[in-house]
Amino acid sequence: MSRAVLSLGSNLGDRLGFLRSVMTGLGPAVRAVSTVYETKPWGVEEQPDFLNAVCVVDDPARDHWAWLRA
Repeated sequence: MSRAVLSLGSNLGDRLGFLRSVMTGLGPAVRAVSTVYETKPWGVEEQPDFLNAVCVVDDPARDHWAWLRA
């Protein structure tokens, strides 16, 4: 079995829609999802705020490389 913790973030366009599309794309591999939270950018600060979430995924067919590609 392969389990991973994925950190997700979006700051352009439909930010929440993009996060939702990731969850939909991962499908039944998603085991848990954090609440969505908003953060200010850092480094390059002249950009929109981010929406962020973390999810735990689990899929016996995926190794660490497959999670990185996803």
